[in-house]
Amino acid sequence: MANNNVEQAAFDLDKATNSLNNDDNSKNHNDKESTTLIGAISEIQQYSVFEKEQQKNINSDFFSLGKVIEFMKIGFTNGFLEGILLINLIIFLQVVHPTFKEYFLGETLTFEENLMWFMISYFPVIFVTIWLSTLARFYHGSITKKATLSLLTGRTVAFTCKSVIVYYMFGAIYYFSMHNQETMYHIVSFFTTIFSFFLPKGYSLTTGNLWNYYMNYILPSLKDTTIKTFITLLISAIVPYVIVIATGFYCSVKKIKGIKSYEEY
Repeated sequence: MANNNVEQAAFDLDKATNSLNNDDNSKNHNDKESTTLIGAISEIQQYSVFEKEQQKNINSDFFSLGKVIEFMKIGFTNGFLEGILLINLIIFLQVVHPTFKEYFLGETLTFEENLMWFMISYFPVIFVTIWLSTLARFYHGSITKKATLSLLTGRTVAFTCKSVIVYYMFGAIYYFSMHNQETMYHIVSFFTTIFSFFLPKGYSLTTGNLWNYYMNYILPSLKDTTIKTFITLLISAIVPYVIVIATGFYCSVKKIKGIKSYEEY
């Protein structure tokens, strides 16, 4: 009898997801969409709707190992890309741009400029973090929970790996620059022509000037930025996890209390 119920649940699950993918609102759905972050979240929404309608627990094993790996891969890929974007924005907007303006142009960033570059630097990661945190409202039912955690786990692993890589990579650059200054001087000299394009006409840029800028402005800023980036990536990885699980736990406790109150009544 139990086996029949499980088989029926499996049949209903397949039927529900197929019908949701083929209804009028999903005519443009295709296999490529399911490999994106939006596609994965759409599937989680579908699982949530289905499990609510069933009003019973469905074996989480119906969300197979293949699907777990697929969702983790989606989360990891998007997390890795988010990390790359964040690092590049921070390097150019919070390290290179402010120090370049101060050293070569003799100007410091205003409060409004600092605020604007800060918001632009962190906006993509903050936006996705908040967006993924909204998955908490779908966090019920064994299949939906498993799919949600698989997606978030992939992103968390990517952010954690990226934060460790960035920490040691920037640390290695700082160490190498301080202990191999002759080699770094030759490397910096290759960027003299590139930096000249961004300077006012008539400004004579020498390798010595660029070297002084690198050692006294870039490196100190890079050291501070390393810690900020490391902390930001870790927080962005953990926040959706905590919100989703905490919300799910709260809803479970609330549901249990509601059942007990009903029985006592």
